[in-house]
Amino acid sequence: QDGTIVSSLQESSDSLATLLATATTTGDFSKVVVPILALLYDWYPVWKGPSNTCKNDGNEPRYMKVFATYYESSLDGCCERYFS
Repeated sequence: QDGTIVSSLQESSDSLATLLATATTTGDFSKVVVPILALLYDWYPVWKGPSNTCKNDGNEPRYMKVFATYYESSLDGCCERYFS
């Protein structure tokens, strides 16, 4: 609540810091979750099930970790590459 996280993020990304500051004020973190996750992991295709989408939750299959050619840096880039 002292703004330490917002200050740290502002050094790396003004837009992310603005989103986080707004979320902290309003209590609605839905618009900040995906940008933060995007900083943590690259996006990979999810072929199991009916989703036809990409995720970046760090739970990709082992073969994708071994053969790192499956990753994209954005959700849009991943979906376009694998599901368009």
